[in-house]
Amino acid sequence: MRICSEIGCSRVVAVPSSLFSRSENEDVIERTSTALRMMAELGAKYRIEVAFEFLGFHNISIRTLNEVVNVTTDLDNIGLVIDTFHFYISNSRLENAKRDSYPFWGSFIMITFNCPD
Repeated sequence: MRICSEIGCSRVVAVPSSLFSRSENEDVIERTSTALRMMAELGAKYRIEVAFEFLGFHNISIRTLNEVVNVTTDLDNIGLVIDTFHFYISNSRLENAKRDSYPFWGSFIMITFNCPD
């Protein structure tokens, strides 16, 4: 975060980890929340926003927009990245993307990528 601050970068993107099996899911949600909380606290110290991006691949711990809520419900200084490719392949739904449905306080980033719909 110090480097981001020094180079004038006001936002950093965090992504979830790979999963070796879906049975790890409960532990992964707790570990992801803990890691994001640490990033958010450090980011606040340097005035850096943290934006979390779910990845729709099957071997990823947080792969849908709904799963993001389980990880971020009690976190401050966390925003959201929606990549249209990952949104599509994870079968996330647009009505789940409404800003008032999620506890995010700030940064939202949209990444557009070629996908069928």
